[in-house]
Amino acid sequence: MISFRKRFNVITANRREATCSLPPESIHSCIPWNTEFDSNTRMIGVMYAGADSKNPALDVIVYFGINAYWNDVNVELPALPTGYVWKLYVDTGRNQDDVIAENKNILLYNRRITMHGRTVIAAVAQKQY
Repeated sequence: MISFRKRFNVITANRREATCSLPPESIHSCIPWNTEFDSNTRMIGVMYAGADSKNPALDVIVYFGINAYWNDVNVELPALPTGYVWKLYVDTGRNQDDVIAENKNILLYNRRITMHGRTVIAAVAQKQY
């Protein structure tokens, strides 16, 4: 995870403003932009957005989802700017050999994923050329 943080430095406090109008940080439930949390809330998502430190014209967007519930939760990730798609990088609900999913090329075109109980995901917006 340290190399992930270094690679996607938008999750640190030192980030440039994104060109796509997404806020630097945002909180989500299993429904994008829903911030109404109560005692029945089982899942939280945190999204970070900012300009790439090496190419300021390119945005870096990272989403972390945490399912604290013991059952599966269906999650919809926030919509991305035109030309981007969510790519799954980490899913602790997968088999041990598949937790790091970056090289599996799992693209979430429909922005939906089922998170297994007590798991974490990390997804990164990938520019489609």
